[in-house]
Amino acid sequence: MSELFAASYRFGPDVAALESATPAHVDHLSALSEQGRLLCSGPVGDPYAGALLLLRAEDLEAAEAMVAQDAYCARGLVTDVRVEAWTPMLGARRGLFEEIR
Repeated sequence: MSELFAASYRFGPDVAALESATPAHVDHLSALSEQGRLLCSGPVGDPYAGALLLLRAEDLEAAEAMVAQDAYCARGLVTDVRVEAWTPMLGARRGLFEEIR
């Protein structure tokens, strides 16, 4: 059975390099989404300081591998990455995540 994981990124200061890597980043996340591995993602902060991804994977190592393959991470543009198991507990959409597992 798959598990849910939250991945958080903190972007480094090189905005031009982030912009250059964005097409590869989007391609990777789009592929994960098509495979049912990426549930949702998006930037955080204003201006964007990082990102949050909700992933479905068999285990922590598989979730970490998905993140490591992201162009932002692979090119060293993320200064802090955290991937942790996530358990939805409350909220109107909690049941949606139970169906996804």
